[in-house]
Amino acid sequence: MKRSDSKKCSKLRGSKKINEFCPASIKLAFYEETDKCQVKFLKTHIGHSYDLAHLYLTPSEKQSLAAKIPFDAILDNVRDSVSYSGWERIHLLTKMDLHNIQSSFNLNSDVQKHKDDGTSVETWVNEMNTKGNSCV
Repeated sequence: MKRSDSKKCSKLRGSKKINEFCPASIKLAFYEETDKCQVKFLKTHIGHSYDLAHLYLTPSEKQSLAAKIPFDAILDNVRDSVSYSGWERIHLLTKMDLHNIQSSFNLNSDVQKHKDDGTSVETWVNEMNTKGNSCV
């Protein structure tokens, strides 16, 4: 088979790319002389659907996940919180998401759990509590 005949395998979750132009946008202009800002918001989405699998976790969701160390406990809690009233990106959480959060929060180190001391201590306390060693 020639290289030009081969096709790339698509991802299991699909791609974020839509091969279309979606006009939805938020544009912010800040005017220093008047200390005011102007926001232009275009809500209309064209050429794609609202797909939870392609949304990002919010920083606050990542922070709370980073404080709970055991992956299986995190996944169980998240899956138990699912309701029919509203699905969110966090309900599609995977172990890969948790590994990425662990890496970005520098949680692989046994010495320093996080660059921020408060988060590091909170993470350590949660880890000790899950092991049955209550330190508080």
